[in-house]
Amino acid sequence: MIKVKEISPDIVGFTTFTNEIIQAGQLAGMIKDYNKKIKMIIGGVHVTALQRRTMKEFPQFDIGISGEGEETLFEVLKRIENNETLNDLMGICYFDKNGEYIQGDARTFIMDQDSIPMPAWDMFRPTKEYMLHTSKGCPFN
Repeated sequence: MIKVKEISPDIVGFTTFTNEIIQAGQLAGMIKDYNKKIKMIIGGVHVTALQRRTMKEFPQFDIGISGEGEETLFEVLKRIENNETLNDLMGICYFDKNGEYIQGDARTFIMDQDSIPMPAWDMFRPTKEYMLHTSKGCPFN
């Protein structure tokens, strides 16, 4: 929370596995309590598997991103920045201001993994090592 107060973001994003969703929801709720205008975006395995349920159980998340989120997140951020509607975007889910559940079509897989830009390493704080998750998707069938 200290960092959120320090940088005062417009948007905070989370990615979670199922075993992390409750903690992510609690933190998102704390951030919403601090500033209701901050948009909360949830992505990852849990929301991908349980889109509607996740958004219903955790109303503190404004937008869910399912599947591979690289392109979807970029499009969501552009639309928010331009104050445009989200309802025709692929790979998202949310409840609109009238309480209607909106779910976009599934996005196709990114087959050329090299087309995904590398992280902005210059924005990471200096440290001797980082813990990285270096694979995408589920390793099982």
